[in-house]
Amino acid sequence: AILGVPIDFLPLDGALGADWPGMPPWRYNRQVIEASLWAMRTAKIRPVVLTNFGCGLDAFAMRHVEKILAGEPHLVLEFDEHRGEAGLITRLEAFLDEVGEADDVHSSRHEVIRPSWRPPTNYESYRTRKFILPYFADHAHAFSGALKGVGVEARVLPLPDSDTVALGEQHSTGKECHAFSVIAGDFVKFARSPRQGGEVFYFPGSKDTCVLAQYDTALNYLAEDLGITDFEALAPTADFLPQVLTMKGMKLLWQGLVAIDLLIRASCAVRPYEVSKGATDRAHAENLKDIEACLAAGDIGPALERSAERLKSIEARRERRPVVGIAGDIYTRVNPVGNHDLFLKLEELGCEVRPSSFFVEEVDFDLGRGIRKQLIGLQYGTSSIMALMYLRKELEKTRVRRRLEKAGRIGRDPTFNDIVRFTSPYLGLENNQFLLLNVAKMVNFAKKGAAGVVNAICFNCMLGAVSAAISAKIREDFDHIPIPTFIYTGSELSAEKTRLEAFVYQVHQFARRKERD
Repeated sequence: AILGVPIDFLPLDGALGADWPGMPPWRYNRQVIEASLWAMRTAKIRPVVLTNFGCGLDAFAMRHVEKILAGEPHLVLEFDEHRGEAGLITRLEAFLDEVGEADDVHSSRHEVIRPSWRPPTNYESYRTRKFILPYFADHAHAFSGALKGVGVEARVLPLPDSDTVALGEQHSTGKECHAFSVIAGDFVKFARSPRQGGEVFYFPGSKDTCVLAQYDTALNYLAEDLGITDFEALAPTADFLPQVLTMKGMKLLWQGLVAIDLLIRASCAVRPYEVSKGATDRAHAENLKDIEACLAAGDIGPALERSAERLKSIEARRERRPVVGIAGDIYTRVNPVGNHDLFLKLEELGCEVRPSSFFVEEVDFDLGRGIRKQLIGLQYGTSSIMALMYLRKELEKTRVRRRLEKAGRIGRDPTFNDIVRFTSPYLGLENNQFLLLNVAKMVNFAKKGAAGVVNAICFNCMLGAVSAAISAKIREDFDHIPIPTFIYTGSELSAEKTRLEAFVYQVHQFARRKERD
């Protein structure tokens, strides 16, 4: 007889997984990892893990589970609408045969072999290492420039090509969000290239409940599996940067992030109307190099002046186009490889693109919500410190904005209070920050006259999928503005062009209707 014991019946108290490296923040996934550790110490216990297709949390948590249960019989059952009873029974029978064979050999357990990688604790030691940054966004140049500005060696990789994407898909399971696969391709490709050794593969992490919080752990597990011992992935939360960059570098980074955000907006406002095709992209590429170089030199001012002049000097036609706002997950909405050149395709179909910020809104909202929480908790000292940080941040943003105003239309970000107001009909303020900001972007675009909004997300992005559900209500509240969700994978699907053309037709119809009204 086989006795099935639910996980809630196991004597788990959190202690077993307390020192497991890179433990995820999600309750149920932590529970599965801890149960796996307990099972390895308990004779005659064989884990069966249930999951469902497209669960990104499980995709990353299973990397921990496979490490723990390596060499031991265990079964992972993934359910979707196609799962048939016959196939399920066959897999269960095969698993029980495997268990029987293993129990005939031995019935005692051994200690778990822990991964060699450990999350870093001494960040200052990283100041002497070379940082390799995948091209997650144009803003990688701001990170690189700020690192160089405090004496840290840094390099931005080129945009991933098709070979890089294929390599990443080869070294991922297909169940993670696709952005991870692309970054994994960069990681493996660089690791196998001629290099000095000891480099750090760095990209911004997240303290929020997004699977981005597990990217570095998964990449370091991958490096261990491939026998790579001199290359480390690092995607830490915000506490890392001040220790490596110091206050000087943090100021440079913030200036660079704001500047690149505004320059992207200005470029999108010029490119559809340029007389000489490609002039805007050439100017923007020069601007990014200029921003990075001046950050490295410790003064972004000259680059701002030159960048504004480059964009201002581009000859453009006078015409009106309907505006399309781009929302979505933090990677896909801004990365041309991740979204299959969505901006250029929309422009070719007669639209003007209004992009979302990459990181600036995250910082604004995080500080604003932090101040609010401290005030509600009567923590006036902490709230005062955070308020000073907020004011300093706004001062630097204003300085950068003033020097770029002549570059063209650069728009304004919604304030923290705007975001609270925009999202309150759909979500509570304590919801996931990425989700809140994505919903706020959709509402902001609709309020500011966009004729359509694209929710651009990568395959298996759960927060993007939740945004898609909420977008139906936003569409209804704003006169049925078209808000499709486009899901991107590594290769362009045949239906993608047709869907985009259908959306642009709706955009033009919506814009004409608004003009008549």
